Amino acid sequence: KLTSTFSEFDVPIIGLIKGAISKQIDWSTKKAIELGCQSFVIPSRELAKLKLLDGMIATVMKVLRESGIDTQVLLHGLSYPFKRRDEAFTYSGLSWFISAKKGYYYKGMNTCFITDTSVRFEECHCAACKGRMAYQLKDDEKSFVLHNLLQTIERFA
Repeated sequence: KLTSTFSEFDVPIIGLIKGAISKQIDWSTKKAIELGCQSFVIPSRELAKLKLLDGMIATVMKVLRESGIDTQVLLHGLSYPFKRRDEAFTYSGLSWFISAKKGYYYKGMNTCFITDTSVRFEECHCAACKGRMAYQLKDDEKSFVLHNLLQTIERFA
């Protein structure tokens, strides 16, 4: 359900694949696909040092083949450069998503509960909120998640 919303805002999202065992890697990859990611990154420096990279890649590729989607996989942390697509901002973590699911609202450099008096009645004019107050996002998960993502982009862009 978030895939179409990401494309509306023209925000490229790269799914971060993590895990120590095949079951965790499988789950991580499937969750990134569920979020609508079509590009994925594997943090690989430590995996290469420990000679675990081949197993990680095999598990990820198995899940991606089974999904049938057209994908791109980036190995991050080796000697390969990590490039931004068309000079656009890319963000590979999911902290903005997880925070929203737990009720945390992003405002600039700060994070607080969505019901906190410092933001509760403050209007936000980002593309997701469109002039609504923070507490009004409480029952609109899609807008709440997107608000946090847009705040993250603004902070790091």
